[in-house]
Amino acid sequence: MRILAAVLLLAGSAYGHISMNPNSGAETNGYFVTSMKIPHGHQNEDTTRIVMHVPRGILSIVPEKPVGWNVTIVEYELAEEDRYTSHGRTSTAGPEKVIWQAETWDAGLHTDHLMHIHFQVKIGCNFDDPVQSDYSGSQSKWNGQYTLWFKTEQHSSPDNSLEITQTSLWTGAQPDGISGWNPPPSDGVKACPFIFFYPGEKCTIEHSGDQDAGGMHWMGEYVPPEQNIIEVITEQHVIDLATEAAASAQDALADIYIQHNQLDTLEAKVDANTAAIGALTSRVDSLSDDKSALNIGAAALALSATAVGFILALCLFRITAKQQFAQIVSAAPLLSQYDPKFSKDAEMRA
Repeated sequence: MRILAAVLLLAGSAYGHISMNPNSGAETNGYFVTSMKIPHGHQNEDTTRIVMHVPRGILSIVPEKPVGWNVTIVEYELAEEDRYTSHGRTSTAGPEKVIWQAETWDAGLHTDHLMHIHFQVKIGCNFDDPVQSDYSGSQSKWNGQYTLWFKTEQHSSPDNSLEITQTSLWTGAQPDGISGWNPPPSDGVKACPFIFFYPGEKCTIEHSGDQDAGGMHWMGEYVPPEQNIIEVITEQHVIDLATEAAASAQDALADIYIQHNQLDTLEAKVDANTAAIGALTSRVDSLSDDKSALNIGAAALALSATAVGFILALCLFRITAKQQFAQIVSAAPLLSQYDPKFSKDAEMRA
């Protein structure tokens, strides 16, 4: 009991997947009302578009229009045996997908909220779209229950924008014989929301040339109406609780796994940065050791430049002022010419 309580508590606290509530008790050729629970999308982005692919076997859908959103239903042509009369009008088209689009970014599903969208569906009597191993198809007998899979795309946009930049594919429908819900992470898709249903008393089925009251056609074969339906609905509800709890636990473990990988990546980056810093420190130390030699070289270069400049200045002075240069060099004035008159007068005075 403690384990079950812990699992159910985890189911109540984890909101990591799209699901239907309720998702059991639907009857063939009847109407079923449910709501789709949509968690937040990608981190730091808001959900601004939701595309739900309606499984074959659903003859009509009436979706809720959230405030600030618009809704578009894309239809396809119903097969002759699936057409029905409602309010005096024969319906020849069925819903293929429903698109919810936020009209503004503010109306989108923000990362700290959940969204519940209610809708009503009419379930038919003929089912011949089996889920394949590649997740194509929309019907299977899963966990012993007839199941309709609602493949859903959740599109996200950055702040103040309606541009779609990321998409989560909740399209991992499960075929017959598979007990788990979540597909392998390597497949790139997430668990698909679903509805359990049963063959009731409302269909009129042509079988072996006769018309049978109730039942359904399942993959080309007649299935009679379900007996002890109260027990069946109760069993479906228990399966739903167990599936929800297991899915929530798996989502929580997946989140822990992702966080662990993120920590490993961050640790590797820190190690790489530490190594880079160590290399840079060694380089700085090496340059510091070479600082004295660099200073001596710079001083020698400066002295050489000064000497060369001095020599060049002397050469220029020698060329432009020869007499002054000679006087400076000899430390005495030099006569540049001889005056005979001055010499004779000097002799007479002597």
